[in-house]
Amino acid sequence: MQAHPYAITGSFGHVKVNDTNTIEIPYGRDHNGAPITDPVVMQPPVLPLVPAAPPGGVPPTAGPVAGNGQDPNAALIQGALTAIQAMTQMNFESNLRNASMTQQQSALQAGLIGANQLQLQHLTNHLGNLGHKVGRAIASHPTRHNHTIQAILSQPNVAPGQSNDSRVLGSLTRTTPPSMSIPSFNYGPYMQAFHPQPNDKHTWRIDKATHQIVQRYLPTSVKTRYDAVHSSGIVLPVSDFINGFKFVVETSVGRGHEVFRAYYWHPSFGTGCITASGFMLQPNIQEREFGRHALSLNNLDPTSVRLFYLDLCRVAHDYGIYMPAYEEYRPEVTFSMIECGDTPTARVPKFCESKVPQWAAIVHHHLKRDKIIPLSHPQANEIKHNPNGYEALMLLMYPYHPQFMDNGILIRPNPRWRNTFVVASSIIMNSAAISGLIIIGRMTFIAFVFWIRVRTQISFALSIIKISMFRLASTSSNASALSLR
Repeated sequence: MQAHPYAITGSFGHVKVNDTNTIEIPYGRDHNGAPITDPVVMQPPVLPLVPAAPPGGVPPTAGPVAGNGQDPNAALIQGALTAIQAMTQMNFESNLRNASMTQQQSALQAGLIGANQLQLQHLTNHLGNLGHKVGRAIASHPTRHNHTIQAILSQPNVAPGQSNDSRVLGSLTRTTPPSMSIPSFNYGPYMQAFHPQPNDKHTWRIDKATHQIVQRYLPTSVKTRYDAVHSSGIVLPVSDFINGFKFVVETSVGRGHEVFRAYYWHPSFGTGCITASGFMLQPNIQEREFGRHALSLNNLDPTSVRLFYLDLCRVAHDYGIYMPAYEEYRPEVTFSMIECGDTPTARVPKFCESKVPQWAAIVHHHLKRDKIIPLSHPQANEIKHNPNGYEALMLLMYPYHPQFMDNGILIRPNPRWRNTFVVASSIIMNSAAISGLIIIGRMTFIAFVFWIRVRTQISFALSIIKISMFRLASTSSNASALSLR
């Protein structure tokens, strides 16, 4: 029995010899599925025996004779050929094995990719069917989805005593707020939502997630005001600020009525609210942060005063301090008292009544600081010494607000648009002055260019005249010389 030259000890059970005397070792399959076998072991050719050289060094002339010994050089060549053949066959078999393994791995990867694609297709079909069913369910039950906020409010809004059930009046998930005049409704849990905890020094604020969720469902009048104060270039009529917000409040689940209020409150705001200015009033007062971020007034023109007050109002609301809207200032309103309650003239809800004295004191402390109000202001001394901050704001705004017609500074508006907020008059005057200066500058530049051109042309003409006179003089002198000759 002839052993395979690459047989491994213990692997004879996998070696097969077919009828053609070919040794088969099953170690893989090709791309057609047929088992890969080793090629037939080719025996090296037997070299003919070369007779030994006779004495005397003369080579034999006859062919090889049987019985003579093999030449050592021929035996060496035969061994080298055998080794080369063995290495060639081993490399060939190794290449076949590697190709077979690569093909099998590629087939397995292709099968895995196909299975993943099939699973993804099934999942897509299931999700499409689910979305279709959900859409049909929503379309068939519209009343179950038009009055609730489909979102989970983040902490600290959900507190003991509050409700996320959309079927309960005053729930955090209902877009329509309850009427604050209902005696049976308990506002206590909602008022305590943002209060600092005993073991927590952190001051809670209305987080951005809650604000963004509720902002999507704000009434139209409230959302218009909110978007206007957070966008540049939008001016609303003064009548919108004076008349207040128009929205619906609920007296019971599914039953409500329209009201006009100078603020908008929702149970998710805690003790905060959206005031007539359009800013969100935070539920907790942060006097130190307000003093750190509040701005100072640099100029006393109407536009600078307006921009200063808008920035001051924004910072105050952001740190829990109420300020009236710029458009609410009128001669008949002094703001010496801030009304709190559930009436059309109330500025803030009833639960803010205890905060009003603190607000007025904080505003007074800020306005009396040095370099906050210019000393050239007509009421600078009264502003610094008035303990009621809201009356001090009134004194600050009086000489430069367009609603005060008798101040002798602003242009008196036409009665047809008296109730329209126009600080635009001063802006138009400034823009007209700037436009006039631009026109004058352009005309001056054109005149200068024209003068330069005229001067150049005059210089050129004078030079031509000089050259002509010089030539004429030279010609006349030549003529006189010829006449003398």
